[in-house]
Amino acid sequence: MEHDKEIKHYKEQLPSIFRCLGIKGFVTVARWPFEEVKKDRVLVTIPVGELNCKEQDLVERARKHIKLEVLEKFSFTTLIRENGKPVWFRFKKASKNKIQVNKISTQKLLDISCSTSTVDDDFLLKLVETLEQIGLSQYGGKSITNEGLRQVMKDTFNSAVVGVLNEGIKHIYFVPVSSPLKREEILGILAINSIDEVKEDILVNVVAQVAMGMLFPFHMRELNQIRLSYALRSAVAAIMARNMSHNPGSHGLAYLIAEIEEKIRSGQALSVEEAKDLKNFLEYAKARMDFVAEVTTYWREMPWLEQLTL
Repeated sequence: MEHDKEIKHYKEQLPSIFRCLGIKGFVTVARWPFEEVKKDRVLVTIPVGELNCKEQDLVERARKHIKLEVLEKFSFTTLIRENGKPVWFRFKKASKNKIQVNKISTQKLLDISCSTSTVDDDFLLKLVETLEQIGLSQYGGKSITNEGLRQVMKDTFNSAVVGVLNEGIKHIYFVPVSSPLKREEILGILAINSIDEVKEDILVNVVAQVAMGMLFPFHMRELNQIRLSYALRSAVAAIMARNMSHNPGSHGLAYLIAEIEEKIRSGQALSVEEAKDLKNFLEYAKARMDFVAEVTTYWREMPWLEQLTL
């Protein structure tokens, strides 16, 4: 339900914002929820701008190249996210292949020009080398130099980049959204597939701020849910610990200590029945301690605790 509300929010707000900016094409919003909330990545593609019939057809053809089955194996947005580097990307159609590392405002900008209908191995090797140089070196726990990973990267590039550019999209921009709370944490990516070039000052001063304003509230909402969950866990653990101290501690253990002290003073040994009772009590105490530890440690594996109200 929350997932659907978020997507609906983007679909309602982004078209009018980009219409005001005069940007035509389509945008893809990718946002990664916190691991603790156990939700899938939010991913939605939305046409934007005042599009005439010809431009609408162009956008629809280009959007068909954004194939989820390909992006699930490799996506440049996930590459940015996993490495925690707020690197901007710009892909564009040009007369020759070229890869450069530039700057946009204070951030690195990976400028990639494509001239061919498909990416060859030499171009891909140069791309991988450049990605390593700017710190985007790992994907799914593997080095991007991994041969199998390079092949799926090639498939993604040919589909989601070259395929889109060949349909008439002039520029593709990846605008990473970093958390204001933790710079190296990438909340999401706004990918702008534009029919015309977008001025850098618009990207930096307007689009990037819009992206932050749209994604961050959902991020904070999840963060507040996690905080509440941990607060509830702490409260439950405190009550259980107090109960442990009062019942087995003040009553059971106090009585047991007194009995053992009396045995020591009188020089008597425990009978078999007394030893059995002591064993049963210690097993009970151990089970209670294990339960408190389980509640405080394995919260996500105990969903019934989320239903507690104090």
